[in-house]
Amino acid sequence: MQCIFIVEADKKCGSDSRYIKELLKRVYKISGVKISFVYMGSKSKYLKSEAMVKTLKKKYKGNSVVYMCIDTDSLSSNSQQIKETNDVINYSKSKGYELIWFYEDIEQVFLGNSVNKRYKKSCSEQFIAKNQIDNLSIGNLAKKSMNSIPNGSSNILIVLDKYLTRK
Repeated sequence: MQCIFIVEADKKCGSDSRYIKELLKRVYKISGVKISFVYMGSKSKYLKSEAMVKTLKKKYKGNSVVYMCIDTDSLSSNSQQIKETNDVINYSKSKGYELIWFYEDIEQVFLGNSVNKRYKKSCSEQFIAKNQIDNLSIGNLAKKSMNSIPNGSSNILIVLDKYLTRK
């Protein structure tokens, strides 16, 4: 099986993929599972990910599951972000992609706080170097809904559990 994660980070930074890879290694049996990433560079560029997803699926001889990974941002206060998030959610549904969300962003989920864009790469590298994955509250990664949840929450485990086996 191939797991294709479409992430908001750009390829140069790669922060989102670092957090997801660490989680996969810690929680799931991933031997024999091909892990691929498509880097959007911004949530608003989700339509541009389609060509790379098709290429990755075509190259792999087997089943592929596509995960659209997005930060929810400030959904309660910014109408533009609400619209953008809803557009990505609707696009993911129309393509049959699994939706993984991070409230408000992936750094809040994995680090406990948001990070300035210019520090995202170094913070994700430190996360790995210091084995901070071991301090992560797994309960915050199994939320069912984006409604009425605390910052630092995600549905990533619920979604990945559909296709991967836990250790």
